[in-house]
Amino acid sequence: MGFTLSTKDLATANASEYDQIKRVIEPFRQIFMTILENAENDCVSHFTIDRTYNPAVITLHPADGNNFSVSAKGRAAFPLSIPYDMQTAILKFNQCDLSVLSLLCWIRDALRPTGATVDWLMIVSVRPLSILHYSDEEPVTRNGRHSVLAITTASGEQYIADFTIEQFGYPAELWFLQKADYFTRFVEAGASWRVASAEDMDDAHCDIAECDIQQPIRTCTDAVCKEINWLSYYKLSAEERIPWLEARIRETVGRLEAEDGLDSTLEAA
Repeated sequence: MGFTLSTKDLATANASEYDQIKRVIEPFRQIFMTILENAENDCVSHFTIDRTYNPAVITLHPADGNNFSVSAKGRAAFPLSIPYDMQTAILKFNQCDLSVLSLLCWIRDALRPTGATVDWLMIVSVRPLSILHYSDEEPVTRNGRHSVLAITTASGEQYIADFTIEQFGYPAELWFLQKADYFTRFVEAGASWRVASAEDMDDAHCDIAECDIQQPIRTCTDAVCKEINWLSYYKLSAEERIPWLEARIRETVGRLEAEDGLDSTLEAA
């Protein structure tokens, strides 16, 4: 049914502008995370850390011992020896373009009643706490491009929503910050950034459409965001919202699979 809330629906008594914007965006972040947890991933047997680099380089090794030819759904791709936070980082590794492309239009619609604008911001480069890579690829140790959402409110306040910040070793709680705070914490001195152009978006569309892993994730994200009853969501308590969203995602994925509208890359949890 799409996002059709009014500013009255979005407002919370005594909530700051920061809290109100974050409250609107949070469910989209959760939708993306839940879908990633049900998407196909290369199976990893273990990781090694090379601390001779600064930041340290974390290498992911294949479960079959030779190459990444075995896959599993979500966190089932990882042994228990890999910490939960690192599992999340792996799930979000190199998924920043996908997160922004999948959610940009939905978040624009959701924030439109507040008068806020949303842009796709490309940054070169973010300062990681650690650098992930798979053993069959070289690590990107410098000048890596990263995508985030830049939100400007009607009053001129600026925020950054980073749905894949965990891939750089940072805690998930830092996904939404004031823009100045985000740049101070995470962006390299002398970094460059720009709003994505139409050509950038077209290139990202093509890259994702050609990817057997990412395209089904985007298809599912679109379907879930379209079908969620947001009025029902906001009537729930904070404790009820995530389980409710997860149930709606399972329903949508199941329907898409039944209609053969979604690649087997995804399946209901």
